[in-house]
Amino acid sequence: MFTLATLLGPAALATKEFTILPEAPGGLHVRIVGRKSGLFAWLLTLINIDATTVLEVYADRIVFKSSNLSGALTTTLPLASVCGTSSGYFKPVLYLVLGVLTLPLVFTVIGAVIPILFFVFYYLHKSLLISIESNSGSNIAIAFKRSVIEGVRVEEEDAQKVVAIVNDLLLRQQGR
Repeated sequence: MFTLATLLGPAALATKEFTILPEAPGGLHVRIVGRKSGLFAWLLTLINIDATTVLEVYADRIVFKSSNLSGALTTTLPLASVCGTSSGYFKPVLYLVLGVLTLPLVFTVIGAVIPILFFVFYYLHKSLLISIESNSGSNIAIAFKRSVIEGVRVEEEDAQKVVAIVNDLLLRQQGR
């Protein structure tokens, strides 16, 4: 099962907001807001039934808020309790492989759409991951991807900037 999950990538959130303010003294440095991906989840947000996940990085704390239709959970992690950060990305290789395997269908009228869809899915489903580990071993992680509907585009460099900001805040707090 792990191999299949690695090929498809994590269940990523569609990014609604991605804000980086590296020089916000004492205030909000990073805000990432995501929702479940898909047209149905987007329609629910239009009628204010919003299941979102929010990651906020402040000068002294990290706040992780997760909500769904049945409730909400907020976790606040003091920056002094952070012992590790990481960022990465996942590409759904399975879609790319299926796109290549179905290329011979291009010569049929209906079959031409299938490989194109697989290549579009591969392009749109690249997921970025930001993970923050506390001294107690708990993990705060958010996986997100670009949102076609909201028009928010994020790349690997953006996830790396978030981790760099958290690391910089950690060093500042330790007086280095």
